[in-house]
Amino acid sequence: MTIAVLPWSGYEANAAVVQTILEKQLHYKVVLKKMTAGDAWTAIGGGSLDVMLENWGHAAQEKEYIDDKKTLVKAGLTGNKSYTTNDPALIKNLGLDFTFAYSGGEDATVKAALESTTNKTPLLFYFWEPHWLFEDHRFAKINFPDHSDSCDADAATVRCDYAVNALDKLVSKKFADTSGKAYNLVKNFAWTNADQNEIADYIVNQHLSYQAAAEKWMDIHPDDWEPWLIQQ
Repeated sequence: MTIAVLPWSGYEANAAVVQTILEKQLHYKVVLKKMTAGDAWTAIGGGSLDVMLENWGHAAQEKEYIDDKKTLVKAGLTGNKSYTTNDPALIKNLGLDFTFAYSGGEDATVKAALESTTNKTPLLFYFWEPHWLFEDHRFAKINFPDHSDSCDADAATVRCDYAVNALDKLVSKKFADTSGKAYNLVKNFAWTNADQNEIADYIVNQHLSYQAAAEKWMDIHPDDWEPWLIQQ
């Protein structure tokens, strides 16, 4: 079976623990495929990928592959909360005296945040949760005008705060229909931000492999993952 690995540390934590349980507890052979979210949607919708463990809410793709083509099914919530970005438009539309600058990615933003903490210098940056960065460091969220339905429908005119998204899992229809215990595990897999942050920290900061990070977490938290194996 194949699982997408999208390019951020929290998703890597998801993939690490699900792969390890599938292989060590259920004896499946799992192939992890590193790809972008866009490529993952194309692959899973087209049948060359089985599982995506974090869907950040892509309405057009959900309509195409779930509602119209019926090649995908939702497999329950991952359990995390995250945000998407409208920062350039918010700066412009709210008349903020800032210039938007791309950091270069997750690693560069984390580096800048850690340096600002160490040096006690101000830094305003866009980020998301869950993320291991928030486990050991404290940052204050800047609130924009309250979010309401459709206030961000037009990205060019948005003036409101971000919606909080409940992340869910996607699997191919074929996988759901034929994969038995593996599908059951993916459906049952759901955890807290702290769980995800713990494994991400093992991978990023302690430089453990996916399997070693997952097994370390599993040894500490058997009551959290063993119920995922219960057939429902």
